[in-house]
Amino acid sequence: MNNCWYLFFLFCSFVLTGIFRRFALKTGLIDVPNERSSHLLPTPRGGGVAVVATFFLGSCIMFAFSDISPKYFYGLILSSGAVALVGLWDDYHALPALLRLGIHGVITFLAVFLFLPIPDIPIFSFNIHLGYIGMAFLAVSLTWLLNLYNFMDGIDGLAGVEAITTLLSVLFLLWWKGRELPYGPWLGVLLVSVGGFLIWNWPPAKIFMGDSCSGFLGYLMGVFTLLTSSEGVVTPWTWAILLGVFIVDATLTLVQRILNKEDVTQPHKNHVYQILALRFGSHLKITLAVIVVNVCWLLPFAILSVFFKKYGVIFLLVSYLPMLYFFWRTKNGSEQKA
Repeated sequence: MNNCWYLFFLFCSFVLTGIFRRFALKTGLIDVPNERSSHLLPTPRGGGVAVVATFFLGSCIMFAFSDISPKYFYGLILSSGAVALVGLWDDYHALPALLRLGIHGVITFLAVFLFLPIPDIPIFSFNIHLGYIGMAFLAVSLTWLLNLYNFMDGIDGLAGVEAITTLLSVLFLLWWKGRELPYGPWLGVLLVSVGGFLIWNWPPAKIFMGDSCSGFLGYLMGVFTLLTSSEGVVTPWTWAILLGVFIVDATLTLVQRILNKEDVTQPHKNHVYQILALRFGSHLKITLAVIVVNVCWLLPFAILSVFFKKYGVIFLLVSYLPMLYFFWRTKNGSEQKA
């Protein structure tokens, strides 16, 4: 696909986000701050619809010019579209948490079967074939990744920055290894789709992403982990390392809330990124800090996981340990009062 297409998709995402912002202001689709919010001013939400629309447009054009399997193309469009629709409905009419989780579970369970074969997991000198138990584990993991991305979309620019740095890193690794994978252009389309939206969402945000896109992004990260790992260049360890900030923060927060016997279905602002945004009085500082961590700390370990695949689990553990310590010291999961 010619590079001019990517500029076109970037422009489309930017323009569509602006159009949806005007629509949200007219229809009252506004996120009004409350005691559990990390922002102070009423702000339009749901702008991530532009990301979804641009990605679908770009995918269709890309499919017409590439050799991507029709099964994967239609499967990804239909399943990610279902995730986006559930999120869009939740943006307008809040769904019960358990119902939303159940729908996500069905979608991801079907997706695991659709995107077979599932890549083996390299651990030292072994390649672990997951089998049926592994397929169930992957469905649960996809559901968790989908939802944790939603949980982590709480301050300006953060979800967009996480997607862009992760996608850029994977594309860089594919380029470094000299591999022209059929999924590279697809990653590029998603990258610029998020980029056009991020211009509007950069701190101070003029519009929020909304559930229609946050879960959509988390789901796509999981699916692209399966697709690219199947090609043998990157591994699931690589993606897990690159997404480490989101995985560690969201997972630790959930575990600690369960241990504290809190209602995990209720909104909160217990995540480390929320605590730090409140402590420093700035969304921009935290979003920039995540960029630094992703590029300067996590990317080097992701590179090692590509060149020394059998030690990927070690690189993941080493990359996570300082974050685990930092998040624990920041009292991850403790309720903060504004």
